[in-house]
Amino acid sequence: MQRILVVEDDPHFGRQLVDLFGFHGYDVELADHGAEALTRFQKGGADLIVTDLMLPQMSGVDFVKRLRNGGGEGGEVPVIMMSAIYKNPKMFESELRSLNVLEFLAKPFSLIDLGRKVDAILDEKVAADLSDADVTKTGSWRVEEIGGMLGEGELGFPTIGSFDRRKLLEILIDVFKYHAAGRLTLRQGKSERRIYFLNGYPVWARSEDEAELLGEVLVKLDLITAQQKEACLALAERDGIMFRDAVIRAGHLDEGRLFRAERERVHRIVVQTFEWAAGEYEFTRRDDFVDRVGVFEVNPVVCFVEAVRRFLSVNELAADIEPRNSELLVEGSHYRRLVGYLKLPVEVGALLECMAGDTSVGTLFQRFCMAREALIKNLWIMFSLGIADTIAGPEQPTRETPVVDAEEPAEATHHETGFMPSLAEFELDMDLLDDEDQGHEPEISDYARSIVTDYVVMMAGTYYDVLGLTPEAEPVDVDRAWLRARGRFDVRKLEAGDPSEVREKAKTLMDRAETAWRTLRDRVSKAEYDRSLSSLDSGDFVKPG
Repeated sequence: MQRILVVEDDPHFGRQLVDLFGFHGYDVELADHGAEALTRFQKGGADLIVTDLMLPQMSGVDFVKRLRNGGGEGGEVPVIMMSAIYKNPKMFESELRSLNVLEFLAKPFSLIDLGRKVDAILDEKVAADLSDADVTKTGSWRVEEIGGMLGEGELGFPTIGSFDRRKLLEILIDVFKYHAAGRLTLRQGKSERRIYFLNGYPVWARSEDEAELLGEVLVKLDLITAQQKEACLALAERDGIMFRDAVIRAGHLDEGRLFRAERERVHRIVVQTFEWAAGEYEFTRRDDFVDRVGVFEVNPVVCFVEAVRRFLSVNELAADIEPRNSELLVEGSHYRRLVGYLKLPVEVGALLECMAGDTSVGTLFQRFCMAREALIKNLWIMFSLGIADTIAGPEQPTRETPVVDAEEPAEATHHETGFMPSLAEFELDMDLLDDEDQGHEPEISDYARSIVTDYVVMMAGTYYDVLGLTPEAEPVDVDRAWLRARGRFDVRKLEAGDPSEVREKAKTLMDRAETAWRTLRDRVSKAEYDRSLSSLDSGDFVKPG
């Protein structure tokens, strides 16, 4: 079986590709950043690599460069590159050609077409023609679903309104979370700024502030002198060309250095917008500006952190942190995807080491007592982006362990989802639980007993049962339920004498809870799962995706 390595930091879209290629009969492995992909390739190789362009830690281009420079199979493996930010490969066409990248795909694209391209590249037999309806029957990689992953869902804020600094930051974070494309216009009196977004990333900006024009930014970066700036302005006016073209024609900068400077200009406009304490905003959702403006994507997480550090009041943010003082700090749902973009200041640089679930937020204030302001601001941004979260500490009451009626194991009232334990497994579980009742010394710890009981109930239940939720749960409720489950099914809590099969059950429950979390927190996959449950109720069973 041929093997495809997918490199994609968006877990939802990555799962779509894994499902798609699996449907086409390939062995698929998913990595969410370049370093992990290099390790996976070194261990198992690949017949094809499909990678995103924008990745944490290193770009897709840098990943392919390292792959090619490593020699061996990495020098020859076919590569397809994708991007939601850049709509065409023109900006790095020469690099893609030199790296032998076979195909560049601008998101969104047809997954059906992608499947056919992959079949052709891997020289498999030509796949039978598949209509959209045929692919939809398989469940999870419908063409319209890709639109939801790439920003076609509803935004979490009104498109017109007033803002203060806190509200503005929340708007930018929502645009990022929803992968939205559009133009955000901000006004304060007669002044106006515009920020353009693709896939939730700022890619272009306009400002009436002279200090934020490209020429002034180039001078501040010591890339050109003030005299050279004036000469280029005159050249641009005389020849009817753009200022940036005049800079290149005059020989002051090459395309690469100018590109980096224009990214810095966009970054500065985004951050300096927070100088405005209040104003009016309007968000227009569209991406038709791509052919009319430059596309110079900047890291939104870096912008958020800088804006919080420079402009937001620590006392205002502390009100969101203090209620969590007794809770334990853990990795959030977007930790793996975003932590590579987070640059913590030195004074709280050890904060990431405290996310194992055994340190309370209140303890952090003791450990970082000399950096209280930095701690509050960075915790706030980590919570807001889902890089970190909290779970109840040991002094908090926990949910009671569910009780199962041992007389009727097969009569569970939950929906069948393909995870019902076999009768032999059930009898083994009950033997473990009944050991003490038969007059023997108990052979498993109380925690292990709760795992066995949970296994009997939850492996026969729906995803909602596993996380203790109702179908009305919001994504934030699903995230918190997942964090509780991580603490509840932690194999590290088992004692040395607990049976190995209990350890395996804890791992299985953790995997089941993670699958439930990934399914229910995503709008599209949750809707598909709910439809499968409804079909089951009506007698027309469709296995949940």
